Amino acid sequence: IASINFMNLSTATASSRSREIGIRKVTGADRLTLFIQFIGESLFLTLLAMVLSLIMIELLLPLFNLYTGKEIGFNRLLNANNLLQLVLLWLLLGILSGAYPAVYLSSFRPITVLKGTMGLESKSGFARKILVIFQFTISMALIIGTIVIFRQVQYLRKAELGFNPKNIILLPIQRTGVANVFPTFKDEILSNPDVLSVTSVDDIVGAAHNTHEFRHKGMQEDEWRFYPALVVGDDFAKTFEIEIVAGRDYYPKNQQDAMKGILINEAMVKHLGWNSNEEALGEKFRSLSGDER
Repeated sequence: IASINFMNLSTATASSRSREIGIRKVTGADRLTLFIQFIGESLFLTLLAMVLSLIMIELLLPLFNLYTGKEIGFNRLLNANNLLQLVLLWLLLGILSGAYPAVYLSSFRPITVLKGTMGLESKSGFARKILVIFQFTISMALIIGTIVIFRQVQYLRKAELGFNPKNIILLPIQRTGVANVFPTFKDEILSNPDVLSVTSVDDIVGAAHNTHEFRHKGMQEDEWRFYPALVVGDDFAKTFEIEIVAGRDYYPKNQQDAMKGILINEAMVKHLGWNSNEEALGEKFRSLSGDER
């Protein structure tokens, strides 16, 4: 966008430099010399803009880190790889911004310019209109993208998750000795009066899950569907404050529940075509191993 602004301003103000260009051509300057001059001016302005931007980054980075909770240091920009990228960016933007104005300005005919009979506006107007349209297109895309990202972030912050993730500590015990003595471990933790509930789950709730194959009533014998699922322990719904809207939670230490019981959410109820949560109660699912749940 900045490059397009520079092109438009350069061509729009070309009339103020037309006599300069005409006199230089009369005194022997060829088109290549003028082209190099205008590219050099563009590179100088771009370099100046980059230096100013680096100074602003140095000044504003502490405030940015404070606002975002990040720890980004200015020295990151000063390593060899980033410096090389900055130099390439400077050359790219400088040449890109200056190329069209350089071609346009260096094409002036000295006689018509010095006589004041050159129609500058008519020659550059169409190209500037194209650049303005392109610029507005980019701007609109960026604005739309910003709005979409903002709404997504707001949704992530305020969406109703269906469980309470606050004040919960996750301890990874998979492939440790704790997993073999979990009931004792759980009782020991619950002996602390500040701990309200303890449960177990095979993945991080809301971040990961496994898939399990099931066939429910009405499906063909060889038809299987894989559904996202969590293998949970006693007090899972209680710990995460998940509301049971129909049926009941698992009974603690009930082997029948552990082997046969399944809790599904309301999205699953709708997906399977049941008209109400209560209609799903007592329905059977069969797994690939032949177990019925």
